[in-house]
Amino acid sequence: MKLILIVMLLVIVALPGKAQMLVRTSSEIKISPVSFEPRSSSLEYFGRNNFSQTIYWRKRYRTVNLEYGEGQAEKTVYNFHSVYFRDSLWGATLYGLDIDLMAEHFEKKKANKFRYWNKLRLGGVILLEVNPKAKAMPLEDSWRYLDMEFYFNYLHIPQRARGDRTTKFRRNSFGLHIALATTGRLSGYLKYKALGNCWLKLSGQDECFATRFGLIVDDYEYYKPKFGLLAEVELNRNGFDKTKVESSKDLYRGWAITFGPELNLQSNFISFYLGIKYDFRNH
Repeated sequence: MKLILIVMLLVIVALPGKAQMLVRTSSEIKISPVSFEPRSSSLEYFGRNNFSQTIYWRKRYRTVNLEYGEGQAEKTVYNFHSVYFRDSLWGATLYGLDIDLMAEHFEKKKANKFRYWNKLRLGGVILLEVNPKAKAMPLEDSWRYLDMEFYFNYLHIPQRARGDRTTKFRRNSFGLHIALATTGRLSGYLKYKALGNCWLKLSGQDECFATRFGLIVDDYEYYKPKFGLLAEVELNRNGFDKTKVESSKDLYRGWAITFGPELNLQSNFISFYLGIKYDFRNH
């Protein structure tokens, strides 16, 4: 894992120097100072911690064949890789694809008007996940360490926020995220911007049909059904400035803090989380 982190750091440093290479990263550390089970009064300190580092990259333009010759059009697809630690689970995104379905320039006519207030993203990832605490799988079953996940993102932004590069006018924004893994894990969240810089996020996860077919390892704490309510406060009031391409106008840049409870529906443990997040982009 240390080698992976070093390689990813080198990629972060090297990619921005290439012509027209657009890069964004997301780094997050989230710890649980205390977890407790109300019925038994059991306490657990710093037992459920999370870390993730993701790198998104793409070229700025793609070559297209036009009716009167060749030209350049804005690319809408990010490639990305990540490493993460969730509870007792180590994982890596071997390859991910994030597609901005509405990256074209905004117009006031026709169906394109929908782009004024909404953003849609579609993606898929190939995952490698290992739990050092779980019993090692036989070599012939090592494929079970691999997983694929597909997700859908929807974001609505108030009309008055279009073109504004501060956070204050984005109050009343809301979004939906749904992800389904091939192992059957279903997860997602609903989020609402109650203030100009504060998101309220209701998240949930279920094993769906995974346990029914014996596709996952029971020792993976991360797989357990759970839901939580977290607040995310964006600290950079100008977090949408320095946007150079159409598809990055709604990507926050800067620090954010997160906090809130999460309930594990199987163990009945309630965990309180505190976290810090940093989003960077050069476009």
